[in-house]
Amino acid sequence: MLRHARSLLTRPIDRRSLLAGVVLPAAAYLGVRTYQVQRPVAVSPLARAVGTAKGENVGLLAILVSSSSCAGNTFPGFTESVQQLAWVIQSRAAEGGISHHVVGVAIDPLATNGWQYLQSIGPFHEVVAGGGWTNTAAMKYMWEDRQLPPQVPQLLILRRVTHQTDGSITVLDAQTLQHLRSASEIVEWFEAGSPLEV
Repeated sequence: MLRHARSLLTRPIDRRSLLAGVVLPAAAYLGVRTYQVQRPVAVSPLARAVGTAKGENVGLLAILVSSSSCAGNTFPGFTESVQQLAWVIQSRAAEGGISHHVVGVAIDPLATNGWQYLQSIGPFHEVVAGGGWTNTAAMKYMWEDRQLPPQVPQLLILRRVTHQTDGSITVLDAQTLQHLRSASEIVEWFEAGSPLEV
């Protein structure tokens, strides 16, 4: 079973396979699971060089930080907006000829609760669930890098430049393109046509 799980997580996923579902990286921790999506979500080509220098990758990185107990979940249009996030980011990235990656972060104390919540509002390319405010992704993108206010939901969209060699991947630059600090701001952004300067 473990060998089969590892093969699923390391095997390249093409667009056709995503018609049936999305395999999430968190499956390594919680068991291999998939969930159905209405349309295919293109997996972000993180290893593909699209920059000007050899091994350089330019891409959009969208991080949604929320929780199952977040009051914003009841805000009209919030869940529907988040469910379109992957498509919007994919479209904006395609316009700029760059890659994309959408991350769902649930700061629920229990990882299983956060996992289930993110499944219900996704799809995402990657999920990070559990740990409360010390959630690894929350620590990285909210506390260490930017000192953002301790509130959810928040949507952070970055234009990130990475450089990949045989031995490592280095982040060369991460520019904030959009920072939405509440459910109402997120919904208003979607209703305005999701403007984004890529």
